[in-house]
Amino acid sequence: MAFTPFRRHLRPLPRRPIHASGRPNQTSPLPISSTDGSRPLHLLHHPPRCALLSGHEKSTKEEKDGGEHHPRRPGFDVFLSFHGHDVRHRIVDHLYAALLRKGIKPFKDDTEMERGLDVEEAISTAIQDSSIYLLLLSPGYASSAFCMDEAVEIMQRCCCGGGGGRVALPVFYLVSPDDVCLPTAGCFKEHFLSHFDEFTYGRVQGWMDAFSSIGKISGWVHENGR
Repeated sequence: MAFTPFRRHLRPLPRRPIHASGRPNQTSPLPISSTDGSRPLHLLHHPPRCALLSGHEKSTKEEKDGGEHHPRRPGFDVFLSFHGHDVRHRIVDHLYAALLRKGIKPFKDDTEMERGLDVEEAISTAIQDSSIYLLLLSPGYASSAFCMDEAVEIMQRCCCGGGGGRVALPVFYLVSPDDVCLPTAGCFKEHFLSHFDEFTYGRVQGWMDAFSSIGKISGWVHENGR
């Protein structure tokens, strides 16, 4: 079989229009020199980086650059973090209903979570997809490893890379900010001492660090228990 040179299948490049001044038209394809001027480069042979990106790489790059064309919208406006035994049918139910009336989309684990999903994975996804975290810190909050893991992930989301606009807002429900700032000296002392017997030191220390950081955030103190 006869070999046909590949060049015959290429379309010839159009000639560059010439102005009366003898200079090439600026709108025509011109060679681009390298930064040191050592050799010319042509766009046809050296396409820009953006032309080589796959769809996934482009979307990733857009997110890193600020997502101007496809901004990432949060799945929920507010993530409610709370210890159910203390506050689920008290302040949480009232707060949840009030947010809905205002057109704010909150996440509450017993309402928004689909049946059959892994609980920890579903909550982690909800935290990731929320922009505001409302932590209702009640006397029993620190007794729950689930609650403490939520607190750690929330603070990581708020602090990592500037937080990306995320914010944590604490509600001190029947506890004081000092109790949260000093978790081993106030009403949470017994919970953390028992955690050291059950969990690794590093994990409990991470809970304490997150708790201390939350206690330093300006929030609301709710004392009457209603």
